[in-house]
Amino acid sequence: MLRARLFGALSAEVDGRSVPAVPGFKARSLFAYLLVHPGPHPRVRLAGLFWPDLPDTRARGSLRVALFALRRTLEGVHGAGYLVTDRISAGIAADLPRDIDVERFDELLAGGDPAALAEAAALHRGPLLSDLPDEWVLAAQDDYRLRVAGACERLGDHAEEAGDLAAAAEWARRAVGFEPLRESGHRALISRLSEAGRPAEALAAYRKCTAVLSAELGVEPSAEIQELGRRLGSADRPRPAPVRMARRRPVSPLVGRARELGIVRGWWRAAADGGPHRFGLVAGEAGIGKTRLVAELAASVGAAGSRQAMGTGLELSGGPPFAPWSEVLRELVRQCPAPPQDAEWPAVLARLVPVVTARWGRPACPPSPAPELERARLFEAVAESLAWCSRDRPLLIVLDDLHLADAASIALLAYLGRRLPELRALIVGARRPVPANPRLDATVEGLDRGGVMAAELLLNPLPAKAVRAIAVGAVPALRAADVERVVSGSDGNPLLARQMARAVSQGEEPFEGLRRMVRAPLGRLSPAARLLVDLATAAARPLGLAEAADLVGADMLADALDGEFVGELLDLSGDDRIRFAHSLLRDACYQELPGARRARLHARIAETFARRPDRSAAEVARHHRLAGDRAAAGAYLMVAAAVAGGAGRRCRTVAGGGGAGRRGPCQRGRGLADAGRHRGVARQPGRVGGRLRPGLRAARGAR
Repeated sequence: MLRARLFGALSAEVDGRSVPAVPGFKARSLFAYLLVHPGPHPRVRLAGLFWPDLPDTRARGSLRVALFALRRTLEGVHGAGYLVTDRISAGIAADLPRDIDVERFDELLAGGDPAALAEAAALHRGPLLSDLPDEWVLAAQDDYRLRVAGACERLGDHAEEAGDLAAAAEWARRAVGFEPLRESGHRALISRLSEAGRPAEALAAYRKCTAVLSAELGVEPSAEIQELGRRLGSADRPRPAPVRMARRRPVSPLVGRARELGIVRGWWRAAADGGPHRFGLVAGEAGIGKTRLVAELAASVGAAGSRQAMGTGLELSGGPPFAPWSEVLRELVRQCPAPPQDAEWPAVLARLVPVVTARWGRPACPPSPAPELERARLFEAVAESLAWCSRDRPLLIVLDDLHLADAASIALLAYLGRRLPELRALIVGARRPVPANPRLDATVEGLDRGGVMAAELLLNPLPAKAVRAIAVGAVPALRAADVERVVSGSDGNPLLARQMARAVSQGEEPFEGLRRMVRAPLGRLSPAARLLVDLATAAARPLGLAEAADLVGADMLADALDGEFVGELLDLSGDDRIRFAHSLLRDACYQELPGARRARLHARIAETFARRPDRSAAEVARHHRLAGDRAAAGAYLMVAAAVAGGAGRRCRTVAGGGGAGRRGPCQRGRGLADAGRHRGVARQPGRVGGRLRPGLRAARGAR
């Protein structure tokens, strides 16, 4: 008999003999697919499913090779008879005895009685095929996760009807764990815990529900759940939860940048009034205040009632395509009402931004068979979404750390450059002059030639008066002599000035390096805040509140954000993301992590992000690699390469006006595939970028 366990890692045996791993990722994935779906399948369909980017002849040849490898593997355990093939079809024999947990799960769910449902829930030992992150597997994982969540809800209903509130609450808790966005599970858990005389647990469940729905969907719980919260006294005992934070003006005043702020506000007013310039670029070295300036602009735009959204280039190699645009679009989807049902672009946009389905009820459409067509559809969908979001009020888009943006994101910016004159929108980018980004340079040149770009704004070092104000603002009791040390040592860099002032106030030498500067703040953190900072360090990008809650737990996240000293390292004032005040601080904090702890943090991030519905296979692969799990990294990189091939491959930076952006195909899909073969070449995080003047050079010299 063939026995297979597909929940969790794939395992199979024939008459008690374990089936060894089938050689090749695609062949193993094919074996798993045939086990999930016993019976014959047309070869043409299997070839198209597993090798969609290959011509038909080559795809069918790859299928033959995979079936040959699978047959040889089964022959080794005398199970070749279970693989039935002919010229037209292939599959697992439907008439031979077998015991496959997924089939049993389906049968038990169909039964519907409590005993059958409980047995089905017990069979779900983990995500389906957790060691095979192929594209079809990821979709199937979500399907089975929702189905087991439904089974747990029904079991909770049965237990409640039988008067067993403890069991009913436990089943509701399991349902919420499987599907945290389903309000029915949260409602059942809160009410059952309350009725069982466990108000503290009920209140914690209510807070978690509020946090998850706000962070993931930007909505409040239903009126019924809010009423449950009021009965539990949540209004009488307020506690900050990791919910969506409204964008507001940064807490500390902007010092020494009145002229520059006037310039970027002038860009905005001109664009909102229909002027020709719809793109502006702020440039400057690391720590000079680019992010702070554009955050001030975004805050003032939001306060005036206009729409604004911000995305950030990721500080990681081999990251997902369109990363900063995905951030922008997620935020805009949460802010805007759903477009008309006859609009086709939301279904295309949902392939890039899954929140479209959750917020607007528009499922993603199937991908186009040709990568060039898929790219064109996606770019046009993004343009249409920006038109929709700016139809009733002007729109500001901020792309921070644009020098780190992936090639696909830059190609999209070039495409949008031709559409910007049609939109009531302004795009503002912030970048460092180094590291060099030829694609970005070509795109900016094209936008300039097209007449849609304002004059580039270069941020220079701050004057001594402004640096003194920053130092005193950071440490009001700082002695005059120490203030002057900060002024002379920071060379007009506000980030370095702020950190130096804090270091000097603690009796530390200011030029013992950035690592020295972060040690004291790290030592003052509570355990919850230190875990949050360490995870944000290893993540190498801003964390959404929902992501952070998944990583540390909702209650611990609230404790961490309440911490007295966490604001010394993390910037929590701008939006609903947890980020470092500057990448230089993140780099220094990363260097402070011992190697073993780094690996554990990366493993935790990989495992957590892999369970999220908005997961990025490339990002999960990166963290598996940095955790030392090369096998898992390689598997996820293969999925990432396939996804990138459909979304970001063969992009051409076609800038508006004069065709200055013709730079040839982008390398996102190829780069990910190469990364799967050469996993050791990605740059390590923790390297300080930019060219700070003498103060930073001295700090570097002390490292």
